[in-house]
Amino acid sequence: MAYNYHRQLIINGLDMYNMPPMEIDNRVTDLYLEYNKASNRFDRIAAKAYEDDEYAILIRWANQQYDQEFDIPAGTVIRVPFPLEGVLTEVATKIENRKNK
Repeated sequence: MAYNYHRQLIINGLDMYNMPPMEIDNRVTDLYLEYNKASNRFDRIAAKAYEDDEYAILIRWANQQYDQEFDIPAGTVIRVPFPLEGVLTEVATKIENRKNK
């Protein structure tokens, strides 16, 4: 994963960018969009959906079948977990569960 030049994204005291990927549950409220390499990147999608590009990691975790964004074929429908508050609660709970193992 590329170096994060922005602020660290911390949940429950852990830097999410240094964590192993985790599954993000499907929700009926999730957003779906057709990925276009020329105009979409996960950080731009996160900025639009969550008003913060740092949450791009959540979109990456929701689409783990692709190792890198440039591996995503044109026209692929990707999932954007939504709403943010629910996703962050889920992630925080999973972090706590990992810490307690």
